[in-house]
Amino acid sequence: FFFLGSSFDLLFFLLFFFFLFLSLCLALYFSVFSFLKEEVTMLRIIIKVAGRVLLSGSGILTRAFAQAWQEAGKNAARQGTQAGKGGRIFERGKGMELEEAKKILGIEAVKAPSYESIMQKHNHLFDANDTAKGGSFYLQSKVVRAKERIDEAIETNELEGITGYPPPDQPQQPPPEPPKEQQPNP
Repeated sequence: FFFLGSSFDLLFFLLFFFFLFLSLCLALYFSVFSFLKEEVTMLRIIIKVAGRVLLSGSGILTRAFAQAWQEAGKNAARQGTQAGKGGRIFERGKGMELEEAKKILGIEAVKAPSYESIMQKHNHLFDANDTAKGGSFYLQSKVVRAKERIDEAIETNELEGITGYPPPDQPQQPPPEPPKEQQPNP
């Protein structure tokens, strides 16, 4: 056996010898010694003691596995993989990545696209995938999600260089609040 130095190697090494020991104990239990009563009694005692040792050792194995899992997560975070980004490997509903949205709407090659051109591409792709015209609802929803993701990226300044946003029909700032009535001081 050789180790690569990770906790997973140690864990698999321990599990291998655990199952090897267990199989040897079971083989001895059901082997030729079964006709000898004294040896069988002694073997049963050995198996009981080994079982207790294994049960107490299972806590150690559990902790080693948990430590190896945490270490793998830290290594993944250092390498920048999806598994290491805050444990988002199993997260659902995260939404579309910005790069995917840019590819869907075809704006990854354009350096400073206008919001109007993004809307034109969105409308064209949405109409082209209309289910009434034999299009795909799935593709149509991807186009909508891509547009939403682009809008979100523009609002959070994640995507810069877009001209003409927000669209002219939407106000740039919320309307001012009406003045509150001032009550006279008593």
